[in-house]
Amino acid sequence: MDGYYTISEKDKMVIYGGGALGKERYRYLCNHYQVLAFFDKNAASISIEDIDIPMYTPQDGVKKLGTDIIVVVCIHNAYVHQEVAQYLYSLGVNKTIFLPMKDEYLSEPRMRMLKIYTYFCEHDLDKVREIPCYSSLLRPPYLDCIIRSNSEYIVGWCPIELLYTDKNWPGGNADIPAASFRILAEGYEFFQGKTGKADSFIQVYMPEDGHSESVGDFLQRRFNTYLMLEKEWKENQEYFKYAPIEVKWNERAYFNVLDGHNRICFLIDKGCRWIPVRMQREDYKLWLNEPGCKTVCEKSCKRDRHYAYHLPHPLFRYEKITQDDICVDILCKTFKYLSLKAKTINCILEISEYEGYFADNFLRMGVKQAIVLETNEEIIDKINDIQQLIQVRHLQIVRNLGQMEGKVELAFLLKDMHEEDLEHILDADCMQSCKVLIHKAYGADKENQKMLRKHGYGEPHFLLRVVEENEVREVAVYSRMLN
Repeated sequence: MDGYYTISEKDKMVIYGGGALGKERYRYLCNHYQVLAFFDKNAASISIEDIDIPMYTPQDGVKKLGTDIIVVVCIHNAYVHQEVAQYLYSLGVNKTIFLPMKDEYLSEPRMRMLKIYTYFCEHDLDKVREIPCYSSLLRPPYLDCIIRSNSEYIVGWCPIELLYTDKNWPGGNADIPAASFRILAEGYEFFQGKTGKADSFIQVYMPEDGHSESVGDFLQRRFNTYLMLEKEWKENQEYFKYAPIEVKWNERAYFNVLDGHNRICFLIDKGCRWIPVRMQREDYKLWLNEPGCKTVCEKSCKRDRHYAYHLPHPLFRYEKITQDDICVDILCKTFKYLSLKAKTINCILEISEYEGYFADNFLRMGVKQAIVLETNEEIIDKINDIQQLIQVRHLQIVRNLGQMEGKVELAFLLKDMHEEDLEHILDADCMQSCKVLIHKAYGADKENQKMLRKHGYGEPHFLLRVVEENEVREVAVYSRMLN
């Protein structure tokens, strides 16, 4: 089988672990295999008087023996095994016999490796064959977002940035990000006691429900639904995996919600960043975008490439039901602040550490111009790869504001910058039409606020506070009226 191997007399074997367990296993295995050396990260401090083969650190050992070796991990602590195997794999060793304890491995080869290791421990070497390579154990990243599947559908984790309302919603609420869907959010805030009215919620949902009832009965019925979701959230979050949101892929590289707006707004309110959804297999393939996957994976492997946020794609699925990157929080709070006004913006500028994240999301919404200011060539290369993977088109990258032709209406200034740099940006011709500015600054820094007021921006509307590099940053919205 591809990705599996069997030990022969010609194979070079190494014992990982120079302690008592490693030496005991060596005395047995050397009678059956060609054991050439020990590996141990503390090789220099381990006595080798009672063995007749050398002891190396893994790095030195691989340089000496090469990567075409079989390493048997002999350490008592089973939870260290996978760290060792992963490290050896990073050095180029693909044949490691160890205890794979985590769920991040594929089920069948993981169970096969557990059996192989047991055979070694019990000296049942006749059964030691068809051993999975380490690469065969690894779960392909894009499978991580799949919860379950059948021949027609896939249920998996979808990032909230890709969830948009149904195309048929009235009153300007069609085809907007779920995070900016204020109607349902108003209802939840009312049920939580955060607001004293729910007029828009009643106006939209009461006639839609089609019940002949009073406003009080309608609110009570909806409140009971909210309480049911609260109960499941507290007692059994698995419920949401078995009541997924129905979605349909849109050619603008996001999903329209066909059913489940209530659950989405509830989960977003709880701080969720990836939500269980059900889609057709064809839609999953469109989202997966295998050609883009191949390009990004190849570059990531060659350059040890990392991105500034978890990309909204199956390759980069983050933990379920949890808060994710700070950029997602900023985006959600910005959408909530702008509400339906977000769809009326024509040109945005992003100056941030997030590699085009905000520009991408406004391009999905249909903004005419989305520009990123960036001078670092490596980051520009990353941004271009991201566009290829997530299928968002027409992002513009400029190296200075003088290259811009559009008039910015919304700007994200989320990089730490000196006062003179901020003033240079605010004085740029393209920024004279900017009505809304999302700014991140040191919590105690008032100089930037003075600079913003000087350019006509009013008092900040606080969005969130974060701690980065032991410093407090505040993210706020600044707006101004223009003649």
